[in-house]
Amino acid sequence: MTPATLLVLFCAVMLVVAIGRFILAQRRDWVDFGAILVVFGITVLSGLWLVIVRSWTELGGWLTVAAIGIGMIALGLVQIVRYWNEPRYESTQSLEDNGF
Repeated sequence: MTPATLLVLFCAVMLVVAIGRFILAQRRDWVDFGAILVVFGITVLSGLWLVIVRSWTELGGWLTVAAIGIGMIALGLVQIVRYWNEPRYESTQSLEDNGF
């Protein structure tokens, strides 16, 4: 196994873990979904390294894989930034409640 193959496998396992945690979580939000998109994009970009090392496609294929990976990372970062300051979960406390 080449280092590129090991990296793709590791990223794929991390993607499965991220998706599994998202599915099994009782509380989901858009930041979690954005994180999944970022991990997917990183997996695709690591796959690009494998595609280049194995010479499976020509330059057009490399650019397509790179565009998909970069696009997924960009979409994920937009999701994370957009929803970062939104309340993550339903709060039972009012703003005036100081905890006493």
